[in-house]
Amino acid sequence: MQVEKDGTTAFVRQAQVAVEAEPEIYPRYRSALKRQKFRIVPPRLRLLFIRYLIDILSAEPEIKWKDLIDRLAAVETGEESADASRNMANAMLIVARKAGVIRTLKGRTLATAPVLLALDSDKSFQEAVIRCDAAYLQAIKQLSEPTIWNKQPSPCMMDWPMRRIWSGWKTGWLKIR
Repeated sequence: MQVEKDGTTAFVRQAQVAVEAEPEIYPRYRSALKRQKFRIVPPRLRLLFIRYLIDILSAEPEIKWKDLIDRLAAVETGEESADASRNMANAMLIVARKAGVIRTLKGRTLATAPVLLALDSDKSFQEAVIRCDAAYLQAIKQLSEPTIWNKQPSPCMMDWPMRRIWSGWKTGWLKIR
């Protein structure tokens, strides 16, 4: 009970119970993936990086990892040019490698390893986007967060392909090996 006095009038109200809000899911799985060295690249930047990655590897079939990062980081991304960095380019290459979009040959180090495009189809951009988003979902699924699949993901990460994969995942038509 809560008693408030306003002038000569006293108001008696039930005290409002402060409900502690559960932290949003997006920051939890973003930080959990970051600990696994699997960083989330913002959606627009992710699409731009995939597009330029395919263009660069189509023009030059074998390019070193470090040179590819330099070329991706130098791409003019318009309004998000401040966000495009070597770290983001490297994170995108790691995601693409785990998704099977690119493959690397043996090199002395990863920086000197030649990178090859693993996709050979007419719709390689669409396939690369779906594969990268599926790799993110697979990594999220393997997290130890118990409530992560009970809620809709944050719109921060949900661009069109991710929404499509999410709906397929929930309905059961999409299976990731």
